Amino acid sequence: MAADRVEEAARRYVPGVGAVSVERLGRGLVNESHRVLRDGRMYSLRMPAAQRAATHVPIGVDREWECRVLVVASAAGIAPVIERCEPRLGVLVAFVKAGLVASNGEARRQIKGGGLKVNDTPVTDEKMVLTGRDPTPEGVIKLSLGRKRHVLLRPV
Repeated sequence: MAADRVEEAARRYVPGVGAVSVERLGRGLVNESHRVLRDGRMYSLRMPAAQRAATHVPIGVDREWECRVLVVASAAGIAPVIERCEPRLGVLVAFVKAGLVASNGEARRQIKGGGLKVNDTPVTDEKMVLTGRDPTPEGVIKLSLGRKRHVLLRPV
């Protein structure tokens, strides 16, 4: 099961079109590290450890700060190039990326009118952030526009 989760993440987030080869490098307290080969290039993939992701027990790791540190280390040439790092996803961006609204401005207007929901709860704060604690027991985050338009996000 955990291997499927890692391979799905590698196929989705590692650039390229070819098959992926994943090798587990190790596991820390909160992360799993993997070496991914795709289209002849090597990448490093770090993800929350499956056991930690399932329990959602906070231990004080600031993912946003960790992401900033990795980007600076990468720019300094002492860490791999960062292809993608989204520790937190703002609700406005989530609805735009999901294709439910065309812009942040449209999302704001929908929030004011009560038209946006996350997991069937109306969004009232445009600065709301989706985190690893938001998925339902089924492992998805349900974004809704009105009564009939829905998108399920599956965090990896």
